[in-house]
Amino acid sequence: MFFQRFQVLEFSPSAGIHYQSLKDQKLRIGSRDLRIAAIALSKNGIVVTRNQKDFGQVPGLKIEDWLL
Repeated sequence: MFFQRFQVLEFSPSAGIHYQSLKDQKLRIGSRDLRIAAIALSKNGIVVTRNQKDFGQVPGLKIEDWLL
């Protein structure tokens, strides 16, 4: 299957630190999206999403929209 090629990342203690930092910035983004962003930041990863409006608010987060 397509998704079997991707590694699922857990919410680590490092992601927790990033998450709290993002919450402290009072970004207007849902908590689940903040958790995704925190995981990506903790791994220096890229979030593949069409939701550039929300994820684009996260400082230092790399995002890609594969539909563009």
